[in-house]
Amino acid sequence: MPGRFAQLLSILIDPLRWPENLLQKTLNDCKGYFLEFFAPPRSESERKVVESGRAVFDGEEQNVSEDVKQAILSLAKELDVSEYLCAALLGEVLDDPTRPAENLAVENALMRYHSERADCLRCLKAIFVGALNTDYDGSVGGILRDFTFSLLRERATFLADLLKSIDRGKILLAVQQAALRDVAAPAPSAFGTFQQSSTSTTAQQKLGTATLEQRIKFIAKDRRELGHILFYIASALLLAPADVFTIVKWLKTCSPQDELVVYAFSAFSAALNVNTTVPSEAMLSVIYGDPASMTAISSELKQTWTIPQLASAVSLQWAISLVHAPTHASPLRSVGVSKPDPERLILDAIHGNAIQYLTNIIITCRPSSFHDEDSIPLPDQPADSPGIIPPIEPDFHFYALRQLELFTVNLLNSVSTAFLRKLRHAEEDADKPNPRLQATRSTRLAAEPAEQRRDVAALLGLIAVIYGDSQANAGLIFWQDPDSKLASFLRWAAETAAPALVRANFDMLASLSKGQSCSMYGNEFLAVRSRGAGATPQSATIVCSWTSIFSTITYYQDELRQSRLNAGADRHVLEALSRADSIEFPYLMAVMRLVRIIVRDCPLARATLNSPQLGAANLICSLSFSLPSLDLQGALWAALSSFCAGSDVGAIETARMMWVRLENAGIIPYFNVNSTATQGSENLWQSMASGPQIREGLVMALEDTEATNGSYPATIAFTNLLSSMVHVPDHSLSLRPRVVYQTVPESVAPERLGRHKGIDAFIRFELDDVFYKIGQRRYCTNDERWKVIDACLTFVEKCLKSYDILGLLTPGVAQAQDATRSKLVLTALLIHPGFEILRRLSMDTILATNLFEIISEGSAYIDVADTPTPLAERSVKSALRILHRALDIQPMYLEVLWPILSGTDDPQLRNILRASGLNMAYSHSSLDHQLLRVPSTVERIAMAVGRVQDEETVLLAVKVLSLLSDSPVFNAADNSRAGAHGTRLATILNSSSFSLQILDVFSLALATESPEGEDDEQDLNVVLRHLTNTDSQQQTLLQPVIRSAILELLRANTSKDRPAPNVAHFLLGFNVDAAGSPDSLLAKSRKSVRTCLDVLLDLLFEGFPAAGTVHSVGQQFLVRQPRLAEQCYRLLYNLCLHDWTSDVVLRYLRTEYDFAARQLFHIPQRPIPTPRSSGTVRFNDRTEVASTCGNATAFLRARSWLLDILSLELHLLVECGQKQRAARLISVMFGGDLISIDPDFDFSSFDVDSVRLRQHSELVLELLRSLDIQWLDNLKDTEGPLKYYTALEVDGCLRIDDSDCEIYDADAIVLLVNTIRKRLELQGAMSTYDQRAAFDQDSIKLIKRVAIDNNHRGMQHSKERGLRSWRRMVEVSLGPSFELLRQDQREAAILDLLLTIPERVPGVDGALRTPILSELLLTLVTKLRDGRQTVSDFSASLDLFTVGESGFPNDQVTQILRNLIEALLVTGSTDAMRGNLYSAITNCIHLTTSGEQSQVLQVSLDGRQDRLIALVARDALGSVYVWQAVAYSLLEVLVSASSSDRSGGSVGTLLSYMQQFVLSIKTTEGDLFAALAPDADTLDSLYVYEAKMGLILALVKRGNCDESLAHQIFNTLAECDFIKAMPHEEDDAMELDSFLPSLTERYHQLLLPALQLAISVLASSPRPSNALAQSILSFLNGQREVLMVLLTSVGSLTLVMLREVNMVLSLAISILPTLKVEDLKQDARFGSYHLAIMRAIDDSMSDKAQVDITPATEQERIDDQRRFPLYRKQVSVFRQNVQIALCQLHEYSLLYQTAVMEMQGFTPVVAPSKSNPALYNLKQRGPLPLLATVLKILKASVTSMGNSVSFVEELNNALMAAEGLTDNEIDELLRIAGLEPENVTEDDEAIRVATETLKKSVMWAQNDCLSRLRTVEMLVYLVWRHMDMYIHQAPADQNLKMRIIESVPSWDPNEVRSLARRELAPSGGAVGELIKGSTGYLQILGRKIQETIGDQFGLTASVNGFAPYASR
Repeated sequence: MPGRFAQLLSILIDPLRWPENLLQKTLNDCKGYFLEFFAPPRSESERKVVESGRAVFDGEEQNVSEDVKQAILSLAKELDVSEYLCAALLGEVLDDPTRPAENLAVENALMRYHSERADCLRCLKAIFVGALNTDYDGSVGGILRDFTFSLLRERATFLADLLKSIDRGKILLAVQQAALRDVAAPAPSAFGTFQQSSTSTTAQQKLGTATLEQRIKFIAKDRRELGHILFYIASALLLAPADVFTIVKWLKTCSPQDELVVYAFSAFSAALNVNTTVPSEAMLSVIYGDPASMTAISSELKQTWTIPQLASAVSLQWAISLVHAPTHASPLRSVGVSKPDPERLILDAIHGNAIQYLTNIIITCRPSSFHDEDSIPLPDQPADSPGIIPPIEPDFHFYALRQLELFTVNLLNSVSTAFLRKLRHAEEDADKPNPRLQATRSTRLAAEPAEQRRDVAALLGLIAVIYGDSQANAGLIFWQDPDSKLASFLRWAAETAAPALVRANFDMLASLSKGQSCSMYGNEFLAVRSRGAGATPQSATIVCSWTSIFSTITYYQDELRQSRLNAGADRHVLEALSRADSIEFPYLMAVMRLVRIIVRDCPLARATLNSPQLGAANLICSLSFSLPSLDLQGALWAALSSFCAGSDVGAIETARMMWVRLENAGIIPYFNVNSTATQGSENLWQSMASGPQIREGLVMALEDTEATNGSYPATIAFTNLLSSMVHVPDHSLSLRPRVVYQTVPESVAPERLGRHKGIDAFIRFELDDVFYKIGQRRYCTNDERWKVIDACLTFVEKCLKSYDILGLLTPGVAQAQDATRSKLVLTALLIHPGFEILRRLSMDTILATNLFEIISEGSAYIDVADTPTPLAERSVKSALRILHRALDIQPMYLEVLWPILSGTDDPQLRNILRASGLNMAYSHSSLDHQLLRVPSTVERIAMAVGRVQDEETVLLAVKVLSLLSDSPVFNAADNSRAGAHGTRLATILNSSSFSLQILDVFSLALATESPEGEDDEQDLNVVLRHLTNTDSQQQTLLQPVIRSAILELLRANTSKDRPAPNVAHFLLGFNVDAAGSPDSLLAKSRKSVRTCLDVLLDLLFEGFPAAGTVHSVGQQFLVRQPRLAEQCYRLLYNLCLHDWTSDVVLRYLRTEYDFAARQLFHIPQRPIPTPRSSGTVRFNDRTEVASTCGNATAFLRARSWLLDILSLELHLLVECGQKQRAARLISVMFGGDLISIDPDFDFSSFDVDSVRLRQHSELVLELLRSLDIQWLDNLKDTEGPLKYYTALEVDGCLRIDDSDCEIYDADAIVLLVNTIRKRLELQGAMSTYDQRAAFDQDSIKLIKRVAIDNNHRGMQHSKERGLRSWRRMVEVSLGPSFELLRQDQREAAILDLLLTIPERVPGVDGALRTPILSELLLTLVTKLRDGRQTVSDFSASLDLFTVGESGFPNDQVTQILRNLIEALLVTGSTDAMRGNLYSAITNCIHLTTSGEQSQVLQVSLDGRQDRLIALVARDALGSVYVWQAVAYSLLEVLVSASSSDRSGGSVGTLLSYMQQFVLSIKTTEGDLFAALAPDADTLDSLYVYEAKMGLILALVKRGNCDESLAHQIFNTLAECDFIKAMPHEEDDAMELDSFLPSLTERYHQLLLPALQLAISVLASSPRPSNALAQSILSFLNGQREVLMVLLTSVGSLTLVMLREVNMVLSLAISILPTLKVEDLKQDARFGSYHLAIMRAIDDSMSDKAQVDITPATEQERIDDQRRFPLYRKQVSVFRQNVQIALCQLHEYSLLYQTAVMEMQGFTPVVAPSKSNPALYNLKQRGPLPLLATVLKILKASVTSMGNSVSFVEELNNALMAAEGLTDNEIDELLRIAGLEPENVTEDDEAIRVATETLKKSVMWAQNDCLSRLRTVEMLVYLVWRHMDMYIHQAPADQNLKMRIIESVPSWDPNEVRSLARRELAPSGGAVGELIKGSTGYLQILGRKIQETIGDQFGLTASVNGFAPYASR
């Protein structure tokens, strides 16, 4: 099958992450391939089977066509491998749906073979590397080592076959190369055109050019991999003695130009295992125990070899091994030699040019990608040189150097000093030291004999070459032990004075001084010899010392100056330094190399050599101006670059000095332009650039010499010198954010200041003379061209990097608020060379064009070339850095700096602009605009992401694309391309021919494994480590940074505010042309290329267990790489939320991955330890994990994004009706089994009842517990205040980061530090070392403090975010999807949460100051209460039809309440937290039945009621409005649920706050007025008022209102002005569009509770005293205007107003017993009220009362659509409420009339015909209702009463026959009870509920009938009394008549009698029946009426009485 080794390759990347059994199994599965190197030999039997027309595919023998058969045979012949393997490869190609064409099947199979073989060899190499890896301790290392042993054991000829495979590869490689050269010739080929259909003819064709080229690469790579494996086997000492001999035999016959020579020689050296640098060997080579093999090797070395020099090198290595072989092996006797023989062998090998050959090997085999400026070039080769070895692969170069280094060290440790002295004396005798050089004087050219041997010089040169190519500090072995032979060798080598040996010694010292440590030793070595210590002969001391070196340089300088000043002076030094073959020329080159390396790496050497005594930099600079040779000039300038590099003060001062020297030396020609004469020029700069070129100085040398020779040593070195003289702070801006702590006073760059001598000339030279003309000049090598490009780009890059344009962010600069500071900043920015670079980039298209071409063409060259030069890679990288930096700072330059300069009036700034030739009217073209015109460059930038060997280039490419994606130019829709739907950047990449490659390289970069446990990336921590020098040795790991940058690019462009589709959607694999269709994201099986989305999902599922395996949390990506995981989950959330991607992504995750369920099921609970921890994470169980704050917070945030995705998915599943998936997800959340981890699980058969719940809410609760963590920081703050920084300045650095957390921004902090540093420098407060040290310490203290604070802020924010996401997930799960669980599962899950969460509330909500958990508690209690509510809302609202409320068990409710109360009473809580807990407690109390609430509450409080009441009462009086309302509500519930004891329990404690509650009604009326404003912002005060009145009402109703409190209540209500603020009708008409309730509705929400309270207080005093009556009367008078409006609006009342009128009547009735008749008159205190009430009563009894009352509020309109729950009566709730209110109005009216009537014996309240209007100053009708009206009301009431009686009888009959109810009747009764008939499945239960509901209807009807009976009784009594007075008593009693006449002027008794008879006659029967059926009181009244009017009413009949009345 394809990808045979894919799994093993992924495991071998990090085998420790995988199960050991999986590693062992995968290795065993592939062992067969390894034994054959994936090249099993051809088989005769297999060939015959294939020729018979059959072949084996996937283990089965199948018939094949003729074409397939011929293809298999041809493929087997070409590859020389098994026919069955060829058949399998061909079958895989044919089965691949993505194959390009059928006729290319054979070629594809051929490429598949090479690809699989390459993977096989990669696996083999990784196995042997793992076996040698000491980090793989334990079983993993043992498995790998055992496997390597088994390979060599099972195949004894493994190594011989390996070497044969190398040789076969060489032959095949030559054949393929010849075929490639002859590809155009029509030669026949063994490959025929393959077709699926049979054909009689087989056409012949050759392999294509691309296939041949690819095959050549594969074969060459295979040979190198085999060489690698050979070396690893030898290094592991796994070779048998015969194998070592086999290697020697192979080396004997190898080709001189074969690169495998290096591999084989290294393997031979490793197999001998000689290492004199360690005291003892851990393992001995097996060769020493086999005398026969040793003899054979010695004999083989005496034979004739293809490469004699190689034979000498092998002999030298063999001789060294003989010296150090163990004595018990007797190696010397085995080969038949005596003791001195090894040195003789060594001498013979040396004389055989072994050292020269190894030196040439090192130089010539350098990888093409290798470049080191310290490397030694290849010397001139003799005629008998064996040739040049091709470059080896970079991976092996290190091992080759290491083996040759060991070879050299072993050689030096193997020979005696006498041996070396003999070699040197022989060389010195032939080449006597030059006396002038010895005496620090130069000589003329002295030719050397050609036959003279230079073995010591060659040995020194070999050391120089090895360590010149090695890494820094590799030469420490020579320096560390002064008593070692190696240190002695250095001292011995320094004693010579022979010119050749001196040069070689200097080269060796230079190479051994690479690195900081080694350079210190080298500097000390030369310094000590300068002082004369440790030297032997005096002449040696003079030559090899700093003093001698600079004395010689001084001599050269003096001689050259004399030659220049005096034409007749001796010119021998000038001539010698002009010729490369002189003694002085190479000497000076070697010296400058030595100086450059030591000074570059050793600041002490830089300071010492630059001291006033030596003045090295100044001396070298002076000499460089006098030298005639450009090569020497370049060497001196390279050395000067080392003096200028570095951030120490000495380097800065040297750079300043160099700028002055270079300006004054005139090495660059300047333009002498009269700025005054050219002020009118529109473009002065262009006029200068286009003027006549001055050919002098370096410009002339460049044009005349270097360009002619094609070599540019001086120009390159000078450019590098300029770059080193432009100082920038440490840390590359392209790798980290703009966090640059300035540890040096200032960035050093030359000033422009309008001078003609200055940076402008150097910029013109570098750009105009060098960079712009690169394409016009010749170059001796391709590397030379790239050197020039790299040098120029480095200079441009340094100019931009040192350009501190962030200075514009200094407060007041951009706004010109501080003129002095603004001028200083602007001047610094204007004179800096970065300004000119930016100006050219935006105005001069040549620079930008060249940059784009370098990126485009350079990237193309790198991609095409097999071994591109590293200089090209460096150049492209520099161009990318420049592009990134320019794009980054360009907006500030164009939008801030340039407008400021354009509008400046400052004369100094304008002079600088004018003198520099800058016209501010230039038009700019931004860099992104220019880049848009060259889309090929954009494509190449994207392709650069695939350059995995150069991580910085990858990171730069990603960051440049990120900047382009943020650019409005590239982020706009592309309208220029037909059919384009995406942004310009997305369209460019999508339409590119490299689009698939771009997708592939991004996915590969994202999938590249990065080291685990990366260090904190918080910028302030980086700055802190930089300041404290704790990261000087730390190397930045770019793999995680690259992955993070890619994810950030994707995340930023998938946010909702970005247009779609864009570049992120393209990289994620969306079809940007599909415009959001379902096909915009293909299924996994249909994708032809792996996209970033595939990688992202693979990462998120990394470490998830397969079926049947054990789950290891530590393998999950989320715990291993939490930072990257956070970005992945956040990106995924963006995709799930964006309109363009939401549907398709969620469907893709659901169907292809089962994402939500699997991720939730395996979600980790805590992070894993981090290697480099910065603190400790402590969990709630007191366990601790060492980690970094960044990792811990990222872990929490990543999980929060995951939970957000799950919440969104669950919500959409319910919305889409996918109940099975939703139920499965819910079951996982609340502790259920996952059932299956297979993404293809059949959800249609899922049954949630089959899920076994382990523990209810286990997963949800574990997630909550894992958020209860603390961060313990390793950083410790230093006590004491900050001296240089103020709190205001520091707090101004707070910013919101990408995770929405407010932290101190590192850029702002560093900018603050640098700004204050500059300010202090200007003030002269930083002049001493102590002042600078104090400032640095203060800065460290500041940054440490803000870093600690940032850690705390980040942890708090991450916890809060995690809690919010957790709460959101729980709340979503409590939605409709929660109903998918069974009732018992739902309740158990909620109860678990309610019992657990309160424990976390104080620590979480209190610490975070946000009510996260307390809000959830409220939701849970509400959900639990709603789940148990079985009563309809209608019935509950009326308290009529309570079928039965099943409360929870008291113990559970008690425990929940106890936990809630404990959480509430913890100190440090917030208003919001307490408010939510108040609501939760309120709802929790309602979970119990009303009869058990008191007991449950008492047990839960457990003696804490006083604390609870005090806390709640204080919040009610002084908290935020919204929580005041909740507090009042809780107090009301506590009052209602407390015991009946009036003074005990909760009520007793609460009464002490009662007066404050009442007083607050008045004190808060200002806020109530605000709630009555038409544009009110909030109604919180209104809700608080309602809750407060409800509490006071509850207390009053319980009888806890004494007379004093009643007085206070009525007095307070009388003073409330908000009651007077009744709105007008026009006010309501103004807010039709408002979402708030109308003003009228809001007002009545204030008035109604006040009246209800007044009524309740009145009810608490059955017989109010006179004093209380006076209080009531004062309330009525205080609110007279409003109450009078209510009474006069009876004809147009709403339902609320109707209820309020009833309350006013009730209050009036209550005070009537304390009034006199006089008080009812107009001028009396109650007269106006009495008149209004009587008029209202008259209106209510007249036709006005028949006006239909319509709904006025939203709730009333809802009630108007709801049926009143009464059987056989179809009426709405609203209409029934209106009817009840009207009945109450009639009842209160009759009560009031009756009370007034009984005053002073009798006071008429009903007029017989008319009343007296004058009594009340009325002009029209009187105030009293007419008797005729009252009689009509009586008649209507009697009729209504009769209907009510009939309805009662009807319901009673139905109840008696309840067993015979029909199904329809039962359904109707169930709906009345609030139940749906289909939900009641049991018939018995349905009948029971229906019967119970019917009983409630009967009870309601009886109560209604009784209410109507009371009204009739009062009406009959009122009628009788007035008729009796008007007919009998008043005419007989004159006094009585006179009092009545005051109200009723006149009447006729007979008319009254006639009226009564006339009105009562039609209803006489009904009244009679009523009276008959009534009891005594109504019968008595009936007889009285009969006696008064003289009519009969049927009193003779006798009945058993009226049932409703009897039951009263």
